[in-house]
Amino acid sequence: MATSSGWGARPIKPQGRDLICPICLDQLTIPRSLTCLHSFCTKCLSSYISKTATKVSGIHTFKCPVCQAVIRPPFGDNPLTSWADQFPIDVLLASMLIGDKSATVKTCEPCSVQGKQLKANYFCTVCKECRCQTCYEHHQSSKLLKGHKIVTVEEFLSDPAMAVTIAEYLTCTDHVDKEYTVYCRDHGKVLCTTCLEEGHKGCTNCKDIIVHAKEILKEQRPNKLLKKVKALQEHIMDVSQRKRQNMLDFEDDIKKKLNEISTVRQKINAIINDLEIRVTEKGKKVSELQSTRTLKEDRHIQSVVAAVKNSCKQLEAISKYGSETQVCVVLQKMEDQLLAYQKRSTDFSEILKINIDLNIPDCIRESSMLSVTDLSCKVLENRQIIPLPYDLTQHCIVKVEEFKVHRPCIEIPPAYAAIDCLPDGKIVFLDMANSRCCLYDSCYQYLSEYKLSSSPRRMAVVARYEIAISHPDQMKIHFLLVIGDNITSKRIISTTRWCTALASLSNKELVFTGYDKDRYHWGIMTTDGQEKSCFYIPGHNITSATGGTNVILNSLKTRVCISCYLNNAVYCFSLDGIKYFEYVSDSLKGPADMAIDLQENLFVVGLESSNIHELARDGSVLKVITDGIPRFPVSICLNTSGKQFLLTSVDDTNRDTCFVYQLK
Repeated sequence: MATSSGWGARPIKPQGRDLICPICLDQLTIPRSLTCLHSFCTKCLSSYISKTATKVSGIHTFKCPVCQAVIRPPFGDNPLTSWADQFPIDVLLASMLIGDKSATVKTCEPCSVQGKQLKANYFCTVCKECRCQTCYEHHQSSKLLKGHKIVTVEEFLSDPAMAVTIAEYLTCTDHVDKEYTVYCRDHGKVLCTTCLEEGHKGCTNCKDIIVHAKEILKEQRPNKLLKKVKALQEHIMDVSQRKRQNMLDFEDDIKKKLNEISTVRQKINAIINDLEIRVTEKGKKVSELQSTRTLKEDRHIQSVVAAVKNSCKQLEAISKYGSETQVCVVLQKMEDQLLAYQKRSTDFSEILKINIDLNIPDCIRESSMLSVTDLSCKVLENRQIIPLPYDLTQHCIVKVEEFKVHRPCIEIPPAYAAIDCLPDGKIVFLDMANSRCCLYDSCYQYLSEYKLSSSPRRMAVVARYEIAISHPDQMKIHFLLVIGDNITSKRIISTTRWCTALASLSNKELVFTGYDKDRYHWGIMTTDGQEKSCFYIPGHNITSATGGTNVILNSLKTRVCISCYLNNAVYCFSLDGIKYFEYVSDSLKGPADMAIDLQENLFVVGLESSNIHELARDGSVLKVITDGIPRFPVSICLNTSGKQFLLTSVDDTNRDTCFVYQLK
């Protein structure tokens, strides 16, 4: 319970309820402040906690006696009796309770009770009373009081609140009427005599606390601990400052990105406005020109119509009334006129078909990048913000072209399956039946070949003139190098999985497809054979590698397209395995190979359906090409010039032929 006592000649009197403990309704004694800023006597708070503390979901809490706020002690796993001591002393209230710090003269309080006014020389931090020399001697001679910590009045006046704080470390928290006298090394605890008798009788390494304190001071442990505490304090302040700075940097980054978005919007609007103006002006000019031509052509058409009617009447009249000679002459004349009429009619038709060809020279390839769909902030260990995962100032600008297949113009025999192109226009054919890799020049003339040790499956151009060839039966990948007009072996690596198809992600990474047990899979590996990721492809279970899979990357190397022969399906994934779309069609049977044009359109070869499906970036079908496609097309490739389209196929005699299509 809180007790009242006078501590000096000029005490600070309590002001209202601020100095009253809400629990005992008496003057505060060693006031402790909770997180809700309400203060209580240490003893009152400890008693209240012991009666009301609860544990929910492993967390110890109690409610403030005043505002009922839920309070969580800093070290809730400690005994309930020590919870009150974990909360800080309200230094302001303690100073007000102790007395006016500016007073230079303190009187002996026991003598003041007897009506004497004697100067005090000492202050008891436990009794919290000032004493004169005589009372001090009586205090020290008492068996119950001699263990109290006594300081001079000068020391007390220098920091009265600290005197109260120091006093609490002298008294045992379990036995408030006892002071610490012993240190137990076996348990690393300070003990009073009662603690020693009750719980440490068997301890063999106990010593006087004064002796232990001298050893600690000799080892300078307080100074070392103080350095660590100060270092921790500086670290916490530094982290706090950097966190605030990070938030400021993040807000600045947001403003920059918004400015970049605004800039891009202005540029796009300028392009659209310019395009609108040019289309309007072009349409107006064409309309005016066409109107003038139409007036002239209308008059000309009327004259032609009149001439045709007149010729019809002449032909009818001659046929009915004329002689045979006249009929022959008029008929010949009318046939000549008919040719002229047909030509004029064709001219009229061509004129009627004139329209505006809107040619947009530039467009943004990845238009989806203009949508801010993922704005996140991650914090690294060094408290630095990760930059936003996009840059609106670096858009790819490409030219729009149309990709159409025309009838074949060149044939290259025989027995080739997989096909790919090198940067200089040379063509590489992979002959699976005869286990060889053949090289042709850009004019489709044979140059050289390399004999492989086993049957290959698929290939990919890794670097400019480096080719990776898969050998799934041997779980190996053979790297060849094209030097001039010759092919040489570079190296062979082993794989941990069956790899059928390959695609180049970079000079150091490959995307692969394959199967194990009864499922297709795909993933990313280094060119040294180290697997970085692997994902299973949804679909039907498989019993063999017949047909297998093939893989291709878009030009930005951000999407993986995979064709599954037995599933009759095409899948598109992100590099981290997220599926963008799945394409299945009744008219696509046995998808064997794929190619991607400059507009990111995907061309899928249907081996059994003998057609090519053109898909947009979102997986929607644009058209199905059947005209001019041979039976059983196998492999497809767009050469580096972007003007020719190569397609291999198998005829009824198992003879492979490569057709070359011109692109419009």
